[in-house]
Amino acid sequence: MVIEIKNLVKRYDKIIALDYLNLMVKEGQIHGILGPAGSGKTTLTDCILGLKKYDKGSILLWGKKMERDSYELKRDIGVVLEEEAVFEELTLYENISYFCSLYLGDKQKVKEYTKETIEFLGLEDFIRLYPKKLSPGLLRRLNFACGIVHKPKLLILDEPIEDTDPHSKKKIMDSIMELKNRGTTILYFSQEIDEIEQLCTEITMLDKGKVIAQGTKEELKDMISLGEKITVEVYSLSENQLKDISQLPNVSGAEYNNQSLIMRAKKGRNNLMTLLDYLQEQKIPFGRIITEMPTLDDVYLEITGKELKD
Repeated sequence: MVIEIKNLVKRYDKIIALDYLNLMVKEGQIHGILGPAGSGKTTLTDCILGLKKYDKGSILLWGKKMERDSYELKRDIGVVLEEEAVFEELTLYENISYFCSLYLGDKQKVKEYTKETIEFLGLEDFIRLYPKKLSPGLLRRLNFACGIVHKPKLLILDEPIEDTDPHSKKKIMDSIMELKNRGTTILYFSQEIDEIEQLCTEITMLDKGKVIAQGTKEELKDMISLGEKITVEVYSLSENQLKDISQLPNVSGAEYNNQSLIMRAKKGRNNLMTLLDYLQEQKIPFGRIITEMPTLDDVYLEITGKELKD
């Protein structure tokens, strides 16, 4: 086990930031930590890295206790935070080389690893540029490069592609998957559902410092009663007809706005056919139909009563 956290408690005066939190991260997996702002993600990161003392519980990395001065452990950890941590007075190449040198004493290896990382992230054409001359997407890639250049065994990512252009986002996400394939263990903090769903093999959901659910995305979606959301373009619908639809078998709710009927159904079969049969029986004309399976946002909403992003 790479990370083993048991009954972790962290308080700020009367505020409980982490509430008896348990987390296990296996070697070689991408484990997602999903939660809104204020759910405890940043505090958890700081505690794992030994930057903050906690009140109760234990944190083990590779079976060893993490302390503020656990430098041997920290050499095997890479960190990429949401806010860029690069030096404005250094070029792209110099930044990556400098961060590599913090972990490696061999100058030849620093040079080798720096070159590999630049090629890995497609930054060859920008090595002489300073951070202020880089686009936001390239700056994100530089920030990511500085966190992975020393080839850490454990990589902690906190919103690493927030506000990134599509090309750089894809480049970083592809790189994360490649690092996983090479054996890197990754702890991925985010409130972006699409990133978590695409990247993570295991997911832990947080709310107010508590773990509210854990499992694969399929296991999490199986925890809730919602089966699918069906959206149908309907040109005209009366209040009585909407009431009838909401009372159809297996339907948990229905709403109608701007010629769009949205029906949420519980798990089961033939939900779409039941709705279409009703529309045809009532001779209600309809157009485009979209069916959507539950998302992780639906899981979070059903468990906590609130959305990931308010």
